[in-house]
Amino acid sequence: MSIEKIKNLILSQTENAIEKVFRRNLKNFHLVLTYPPNIHLGDFAIECFNLAKEFKKAPEEIAEKISKTIESNEIIEEVQAIGPYLNFKINKTFLFKEVLNEIIEKGNEFGNSEIAENKQIMVEYLCPNTNKPLHFGHIRNGVLGMAMANLFQSIGNKIIKANL
Repeated sequence: MSIEKIKNLILSQTENAIEKVFRRNLKNFHLVLTYPPNIHLGDFAIECFNLAKEFKKAPEEIAEKISKTIESNEIIEEVQAIGPYLNFKINKTFLFKEVLNEIIEKGNEFGNSEIAENKQIMVEYLCPNTNKPLHFGHIRNGVLGMAMANLFQSIGNKIIKANL
């Protein structure tokens, strides 16, 4: 199960809890899944501000009611209402197993993305002065330039590597 599937599970369980608590179908309503500002609060969070407008109640009250309805399972370890947010803690053993499975499945492609939409980038590195001796800084610049080119390429850019 990928992270996207975990996010979708959280959203669907929250929608079901909202329907159960408030007895309304919110299929066309958009819940906002974010990350809490502090890792100790949870792994994911859903803000209840839009729900407060919809139900004409305080967002803190809505978060509290929903948190009592969502039950923990093998994926969702705990749901907590903290202020106007529903904070979800994911079972670390489950998450670790899923990430390892994804790493094994994708191999060297793990972490790559196509978010760059094939932009063309020129990376220029390792330009020592030919009239002076090389030193450790030149090695550093060469390694950093190659690393940056590889990172840009891994997210879908077309790279032109230039060095003199």
